[in-house]
Amino acid sequence: MSAEADALAGAGSPGAPARLAGPAWRDDADPELGELLRERAELLRTNEALSAALRELSAIYEATLSILATTIDLRDREADGHSRRVAAYTVRLAREVGVHEPRELDELRRAALLHDIGKAGISDQILLKPGRLNEQEWRIVRTHPVLGYRMLRRTPRLERAAELAYTHHERWDGTGYPRGLRGEAIPMGARLFAVADVFDALTSDRPYRTAIDLEQAAAEIARGRGSHFDPQVVDAFLRVPLPEWAQIRRGLIA
Repeated sequence: MSAEADALAGAGSPGAPARLAGPAWRDDADPELGELLRERAELLRTNEALSAALRELSAIYEATLSILATTIDLRDREADGHSRRVAAYTVRLAREVGVHEPRELDELRRAALLHDIGKAGISDQILLKPGRLNEQEWRIVRTHPVLGYRMLRRTPRLERAAELAYTHHERWDGTGYPRGLRGEAIPMGARLFAVADVFDALTSDRPYRTAIDLEQAAAEIARGRGSHFDPQVVDAFLRVPLPEWAQIRRGLIA
């Protein structure tokens, strides 16, 4: 009988210690390998702790942006919840025109949340004036896109927000402000936002008028095709069923 066969036979003999073929591995069997495994386990624990910290920082960052957007809206008494709604509408429109990359959608959502941050530089006397603005006051209000751009441009993660703050009042036909950009010279994010912004304004109550229903608002958006709005964005807006827009709005109001 060979030594291997003898060992196998012995493993089944009474009194023989039961074991698997081959020696059990011990930490001290190969000190270098044991050290490598311990270092690997420690590295995994460190990576897990870092990932948890990054998730927490990201959550704090998102909460801060949300609080900032809410603060902006509350300062303008007519706009409670406006920034959150237009952010949701803008993201839905972006998906409709073919934007599906999560990071790009997140950047667009953050940008929409902060679009009116420049109004922080406009005095309450003007921003909250109950009557019509005079020409000088209107010129001051029209500086808020530039102010918003200056506030946001120094933060690398908010570059898209700075761009949108700067361009969200431009119009497809070139009659917008502050630079009078026309057509595709306007960034796509701002073209999407323009439709979302007007849709929310039309369907929200204001002290000087009541909200109109979704059908009327959609008709107004359609009338702005090619003048106020990018025709392709209007077409995308109209492809989304009105009940879906209503559901988005209800979800944010609830």
